[in-house]
Order: sequence, then C-alpha cells, then structure tokens
Amino acid sequence: MTTRPQTPSDRLFECPKVSQIINAELRRQREQLDSMELAEEIEIKFKAIHLIIDRIEEQRAEEAARANEPSGDAGCAPALENLAKPTKKKPKTANVWLS
Repeated sequence: MTTRPQTPSDRLFECPKVSQIINAELRRQREQLDSMELAEEIEIKFKAIHLIIDRIEEQRAEEAARANEPSGDAGCAPALENLAKPTKKKPKTANVWLS
C-alpha cells in the first residue's frame, strides 16, 4: 500500500479528531492564502534578519578595533558561521562481527 504525499494541512483535514467546524474554518483560511504573497513576506523578513546580523557584525568589528584585537572572527555570528562551513566529520562505520 502506497500513500501519496500530503501537506500538514491535508493530514489535518483528514484527522477524525478535528471537528467539522474547525475543519471548515481551516479550509476557508487556507483558501484565502496567497503563496506568492507569503513568499514575498518571508523574503522581506529574511532581509530584515540579515540587516540585524550585519549591524551585529559591524558592532563586533568596531569593538574589536577599539580593543586593538584582530577582527578576523569578530564579524561572524556563531550560528551563521556554523551554517557556512561544511563539517568535516569522519563517516561512521558499523562494527560487523563475522562468526
């Protein structure tokens, strides 16, 4: 038996624990959503986040300059630094015992 992929809202609509009233309200709300508009809103929010990160990096660089420290890593937000650098982990190997 194969099942077709479903969105979370599709799974919710099929859930017997959700009342028909709630189900109808959720369907009405979903029909009013515009995916392009949502994508634009997300893009605007990402830009705002990047502006905040840029300001933080500038402040760190200024603080490092005032403290006469090299500013090499002073401008990288730790969370973003981890995302930008690929991890160099050794592949895990399974221990296989032959008898």
